[in-house]
Amino acid sequence: MLRNTAAAVAVILALGASASAGGNIFGAHLLVDTLDARGKAQLSWARHLVGKGGYVKTLFGGITRDTQGAPGNWKDFVAECYRQDVIPVIRLAGHHSAEKSYWIKPEKDPDGSYTGMAQAVKSVVRDLPRSDSYPLYIEVWNEPNLDLEWTGKANLKEYASFFVAVSKAIRSIGDPRIKVMNGAFALSAESTEECIKADPDFIHAFDVWASHPYPQNHPPEYNMHGGKVRYPEATIDGYLQETAVLEKHGRKNVKVMITETGWPLGNALYEFEGYPPVNESNRARYSLAAFRDFYPKWPEVLAVIPFLFSDAGWGPFNWVDPNSASTADGLPVKAAPQYWMVKALAKPGDAVGSISGAIRDKTYGTPLAGAKVTLRGADRTVTTNSTGDYIFEGVAPGKCELAVEMEAFKPGQMSCSVKAGGNAVAGGWLEAARTAELKGTVVDGMTGAPLAGASVSADPPARVVKTDAEGAFRIPGMPPTPFVVTAKKQGFTTHEMVCPPATETAELTLRIAADQSPGVPNMASNMSFERVADPEARPLTALTWEALRQGRWEVSREHARTGVFSQRLDASPGADISLRQITNYGTIEAGKTYLGSVWVRWRDLVAEKDGGAYLAMSFTKDSGEAICDLKCVPGEHGTSGWRLLTIRGKAPEGARRLSLNLCVKAESGSAWFDDAFIGKLD
Repeated sequence: MLRNTAAAVAVILALGASASAGGNIFGAHLLVDTLDARGKAQLSWARHLVGKGGYVKTLFGGITRDTQGAPGNWKDFVAECYRQDVIPVIRLAGHHSAEKSYWIKPEKDPDGSYTGMAQAVKSVVRDLPRSDSYPLYIEVWNEPNLDLEWTGKANLKEYASFFVAVSKAIRSIGDPRIKVMNGAFALSAESTEECIKADPDFIHAFDVWASHPYPQNHPPEYNMHGGKVRYPEATIDGYLQETAVLEKHGRKNVKVMITETGWPLGNALYEFEGYPPVNESNRARYSLAAFRDFYPKWPEVLAVIPFLFSDAGWGPFNWVDPNSASTADGLPVKAAPQYWMVKALAKPGDAVGSISGAIRDKTYGTPLAGAKVTLRGADRTVTTNSTGDYIFEGVAPGKCELAVEMEAFKPGQMSCSVKAGGNAVAGGWLEAARTAELKGTVVDGMTGAPLAGASVSADPPARVVKTDAEGAFRIPGMPPTPFVVTAKKQGFTTHEMVCPPATETAELTLRIAADQSPGVPNMASNMSFERVADPEARPLTALTWEALRQGRWEVSREHARTGVFSQRLDASPGADISLRQITNYGTIEAGKTYLGSVWVRWRDLVAEKDGGAYLAMSFTKDSGEAICDLKCVPGEHGTSGWRLLTIRGKAPEGARRLSLNLCVKAESGSAWFDDAFIGKLD
């Protein structure tokens, strides 16, 4: 039976009615500045996503003191935004030094002022088209509290003076349709305070406050509006820390434009709190919930512009594959699930609404993937995704009845009311009609020998059993839902994996192996390669791992030292293939010693003496730029069982992150990697 409460199934959200004049808070963050084929395609994709009156941000760079006016392609882009009924948000910038990997800070005049740069910026803004229907938002530079955005050394006193000068110049144009925004900080209340103290006019120099609150891998319900959180800097509303400073200095009721945010694939910074790494499925749910349930309720939020829409250099962030073609209607052919979820939400002013929600198991609350939800009277059926979510787009206003069916569960029903431009929530719980049995064997991943006395737990139903003399185990009464199974034994690695629903009987072989770690915490995530970034993508890549150098690879069941999977890399003549995992920003301490290791086996590997299957490690800056590279001795050629590769090194001055790289350089053959480790030894 499906539970049906008013709070759960009939929540009607009028999106952003109090947030902006048109109420539309949806935005897309582009990196195009001209209407070539790429620019036109991305603008069309963005328009479908954000709807009429939504926001499109892009970058106009290369401004110097000698700049005189806006080039034609910039003017054309802004004009096309207005023609397509979207609001342009233009981030202005100077030059980027490819050699130094940083942005060049604005040039001062001989007297130490920024008058020349301010007049150059004014000439650009003055030339950009305006509309009587929508504003033109100008964001002045970007994250000036980061070294890489200010000629290698952040100086907020300089930025405050520059911003105030530019703001005065833009406002002297005398057009109230132009709105000035600060260059959003890499979220920082301290930087906000520093700019205000550096130049008191800073507090009045912006019309709308720009902010970059990144939640990392926290879900949207982890937010400051909902109460005290342990890490307020990693929330979707972290901007409240900055606006609190503004209010302290007398600037109250500030409107906020979130000009960057989002959930990049693989982010696992707060996995230690129990929040899973970001994958395609959960970031689609997070994006849906954020735009449906949270941002619209916060009156200070003017717009939300997630980073990044579509660019080859920002793969983990992309909403749309930059190589996507377009349909005849101007939609992308290849887009991430979050694109389709957010696109399906109704926008203010729409004549129709939407219905969305999550279907869960009644007993354990587990999300149910594959449930069929039917909108009665409309002959429309959708299927829940891996997080149990579904959405109906373009639903006519009125009372709606829905039916839910899923194999091994009793059918259910629910109802809700839909308003034009609104997004109704209808979610509930299905009751299992039968249970199943889980059985299997725990073996030593090095030798294949069965392991007696190992503990095996399944959750749900939260039961723990011990393996017998043959390494076998059996757990009856398994619900027909996804479950987590864990195998552990003293002196061995612990293996945890997420399994699909059991139907009648599920059989598993679980591999664990002797624990040879140095007894310090493992900083690596998804170290056993059990979780996949995108199950629909090929080749399969383990979550939190990314291609450093292109080649052929696959998450493989053929060999595993721990668990079920390993990451296979296939040799290719003349290629040095590499996958890496890089730690998060600021996680490495200079002067400390770090260990990187991984287990590897190879088959039919043919390589020169400086090749083979090997491990490399790099200490990097926050930007990812390598400071120091280390490489272990390559493994022997031919065929081998599991071998442990290790690298040890001291982090040099300036190191902030560590990259662990799995590599194959050979003419032919394959290598399998498992049980990666990154640890601080002192």
